[in-house]
Amino acid sequence: MKQKGLSLNYTNHYNQWVGIDALNTNNPNPVGMRPVYQNRATQLNSDLITVAAVTARANADISGITGEKDASKLKASGMWGVVTGNAFSFAEENGMKDLKKQMLNATESKILKTKDENFVGICTNLNTLLTKVLTDNPSAADYYVATELSDATDEVTTFSGYLGTYAGAKADVDGAKKEFKTIWMPKMKTHISVLQGLLGGAIKNKYPAFVISFLKLKKIVNAGKRDQGMVPEMVDSVTKKPFINIATFETVNYIKVKKQKLNKSDSKGLFGLMTMRVGDWTILFKVPGYVDQKIIVSIIAKGVTKMVVEMVAVAPV
Repeated sequence: MKQKGLSLNYTNHYNQWVGIDALNTNNPNPVGMRPVYQNRATQLNSDLITVAAVTARANADISGITGEKDASKLKASGMWGVVTGNAFSFAEENGMKDLKKQMLNATESKILKTKDENFVGICTNLNTLLTKVLTDNPSAADYYVATELSDATDEVTTFSGYLGTYAGAKADVDGAKKEFKTIWMPKMKTHISVLQGLLGGAIKNKYPAFVISFLKLKKIVNAGKRDQGMVPEMVDSVTKKPFINIATFETVNYIKVKKQKLNKSDSKGLFGLMTMRVGDWTILFKVPGYVDQKIIVSIIAKGVTKMVVEMVAVAPV
């Protein structure tokens, strides 16, 4: 079974970083307008090389190793099932209640269901027990023989080797996932936040398309989330400019048992996602000095509704 690599959300983070790096690389003029922007873009590019290696580790296909491990475990369980089945017959024939009970708890299916990390220990204990039974009861060799015990033990040793290889491979995959989340996501978020903060002024005025492309790439991450709700853009109907820190939108007829929700624009005039239940909800959009607007918005399962709301200024009296 192929191991699950980076989730869709994490993959979209990676694609976002690659996209922003490519944008910077392909646009040396706007990048070079501010040395501090250029320096940060270089840092992002350098870190991205390491992140690519981490991502490859996290997405490593260890299905082959897993298959070898599982096949060996199945084979060993089958071999032990034969031995314990014969040992059960010997215990039944000789009225050995304890041994009979132990063999009933060591059928092929029960041994196979043992957790991988416990499998070797269980089989080793069986080998010790049944070897002693053979030694103490020579007649037991008519039911099962020492070579069968030896063959089954050898297969467990083979399984142990596969288990070690699998454990190492899985640890590397899991370690890479953790490194991606705990180290690189925060670090790359800082890079992108700094770069976005430097996009105003001269860069924005001279290269608006570059800035727009950057902001679009930054939104890639939202595609990987299973959150649902809405994210509007509220702009002046004439200038088409967003409202900094003052625009708000809130639910009007939301579910009675839920609190009304309110979002406010940030220092860029942007809104975060307002998570909402599936349904048609009335949203009130407000900006001081502008006419309030009520709009019915449809929220679908696992979808984010986006819209542009043009606010009309209040006519002077």
